[in-house]
Amino acid sequence: MAAEGSTSGSNISQIEAVETVTDRVTSIELTESKESDSDLSLTDVTDNSTYSYDLGQLTCLPPEIVQCILGYLEARFVLTTLSLICKTFYHLVKDDTTWMLRATKLSKKAYPIFTDENLDWPLACIHREEFSEIWTNPDDIEHFYLTGAHYASIDCVHLTHGGKFCFSGARDRCIQMWDLTKLDKDNLDCVDESQVSAVLAHKGWIWHMSSNDNRLCSSSWDCYLKIWDMATANLTEINKLKGTSAFLCSVFLDDILIAGSYDKRIYAYDPRDDWRATTKWHLHSGPVLCLAGDDKYIISGSEDRYVKVFDRRAGKVLVERKCKSFPMTLSYGYNQLWTGHKDGALTVTQTHSGLFDIVKKFDPGHTGKLTGVVHNLGGLCTCATDKKIKIHAPTDPIDTLHTLSDHKADVTGVAMQNNVLASAGGDTSINIWRPKTWSA
Repeated sequence: MAAEGSTSGSNISQIEAVETVTDRVTSIELTESKESDSDLSLTDVTDNSTYSYDLGQLTCLPPEIVQCILGYLEARFVLTTLSLICKTFYHLVKDDTTWMLRATKLSKKAYPIFTDENLDWPLACIHREEFSEIWTNPDDIEHFYLTGAHYASIDCVHLTHGGKFCFSGARDRCIQMWDLTKLDKDNLDCVDESQVSAVLAHKGWIWHMSSNDNRLCSSSWDCYLKIWDMATANLTEINKLKGTSAFLCSVFLDDILIAGSYDKRIYAYDPRDDWRATTKWHLHSGPVLCLAGDDKYIISGSEDRYVKVFDRRAGKVLVERKCKSFPMTLSYGYNQLWTGHKDGALTVTQTHSGLFDIVKKFDPGHTGKLTGVVHNLGGLCTCATDKKIKIHAPTDPIDTLHTLSDHKADVTGVAMQNNVLASAGGDTSINIWRPKTWSA
């Protein structure tokens, strides 16, 4: 967000905030001081807004007072900018306990949901503060309604490059690439200008998309996976992989492309060996609806109501769990696996131990099938066939912060990246939400 570079204007305002709070600490007598001014001074030294400043006696304050002052500043600014100013600040902010206390203060409910000794508390605090700030202050959010690119239901949406680009795949067989940096509330033509590339990609419905670096994979009911180059001005097809049945989902990792099919199998292709099909697994007795994975595991959900965890190194199923209602969507990362079900239920599984043995179930508040779920350390978004998107804090139990009702038909999917939220719907629209201060 705005407070990322030392040359940023918002950084100057953050440091001025330090000055303001410091001036309020008038009861502290600094006997070692020989200077008359106790506030920070900023001096512009170059035309490109690089500045220098004098810390004065701020670093002489007791650590408890400095910590109190830092508590008024954005976590991202403190960690990425202020910590680099001097060793005193660096040592003050490197303690995980500080960030644990700060992150847990945001809610009275338990956070994180599962105990995690390896949790990155500074990152968690950044995510939690930014997510909470965005979705508890709707007036600070800008919303864009993207239409005109598709004439049939959009079944998948995908964000890349830190939320700069959005890809939509629809039943009109087309993939549309959107440049979200061109969206501007002051420009009435911004939606048309953001449509930078469109391609008639498949001969069947486009059901899912995944990406790795500058490569995009589209999964379709025409029994093809297609690989696209996103680095060019227009989407360029790199390769196409023929299957025996419709491809419904995929995971694009550095060393392998994994795809789930309607024929109940999971296929693996090696991008380092001319996309050679390396293996296939028959783990389910129904179509494979959703996939997630990393260098250790492949996680699959099927219409047979099972969620299975396949150990890539051992070459066998590590965990299998039968659900009351079949899984429709997965979100995997940060030592958690979130699963959205046909009956509207939402479950989360602890993955840190590698046992996938602790499962908790929540009611996200939808009245239809859960069609999408995405999460990070700071927040959770769900969507459903009830035409709604719900924004939650990832606490135990989950805390719903906001509900979005901008779609006029089923919401078919959501994507979240760098504080940008994108959704796709059966009303042939893509919706984008992001902070007004957002920058790529």
